[in-house]
Amino acid sequence: MGVLLGLFVGFGLVLVRHQLDSTFSDVDDLRRFSNLSTLASIPDIRGGWFDRGRTAQLPTMTDGVSVASEQYRILTLRIRIMIDRECAQILLFTSSAGAEGKTTTAVNTAFALSQIQQDKVLLIDADLRKPGVRGCLTQVANGRLGPPEGLLGLVNSPGGLAPECFGRIGKLYILASADGSADSLRDVSSESLRKTLAKLRKQFKYIFIDSPPLLPMVDAHLLADLADRVVLVVRANRTRRETLARALQSFDMSKVLGFVLNGVDYSRARYGPVYDNYVKAYTTSTKPKRGAKFQIR
Repeated sequence: MGVLLGLFVGFGLVLVRHQLDSTFSDVDDLRRFSNLSTLASIPDIRGGWFDRGRTAQLPTMTDGVSVASEQYRILTLRIRIMIDRECAQILLFTSSAGAEGKTTTAVNTAFALSQIQQDKVLLIDADLRKPGVRGCLTQVANGRLGPPEGLLGLVNSPGGLAPECFGRIGKLYILASADGSADSLRDVSSESLRKTLAKLRKQFKYIFIDSPPLLPMVDAHLLADLADRVVLVVRANRTRRETLARALQSFDMSKVLGFVLNGVDYSRARYGPVYDNYVKAYTTSTKPKRGAKFQIR
């Protein structure tokens, strides 16, 4: 009786927790929530086997044969096809509340595009209050991130679009700030920024912008007005339905290209065995040693 009672109580607690959990666990949850397209389902890459540090956020640069890097490439191809069809250039990455992986998604997608595209790709860190691109790339950049002023340095530069204003990793050009701005609202809403982006359109085929989240501040809404299309990043088992719904209500939905579901636990997904088979069949002989990194030229 004690064993049966324990099983019953345990099952009841699991059921209650499941009912109270308003987050998204997989693509099916997200598709039931909104009619917007789900562009990709990215596996949880925190603490990868190849590196326990920040480089675990960058599978496209450090683990080119992983499931995560393949999914980022699939996402990149879908995005390129969609924005080429619309003749769009500037793509903004944002999320509802923060800590959902928008910077990681923007960096990996921009780098993946630079590897398969002959035209120049630019990545801009426009989260001027709390920039994250430079910190994300520090361990793989080897000092190639450009001036610490980032976007604001280019906007305020009398020399215009000089090469020394940009960082560069391979074919990816970067504008990454080192410190937060004291008045990001003034900077984001300035006419100088609008004119600078207009000039950048002539120099780069694709421009990816990492922006602040939608709900806490107005910056992302102002930046979205300067972009052609927007990608919303949702983190599995973290982003709540009510939070995402509130963000969508406050935003111009006509510019949204779709969702990226980030941090999915593939081991619990119905399609998980497909990726297990890929790892066993395709990566066994090509897997780098623990801590190894691919060389970026």
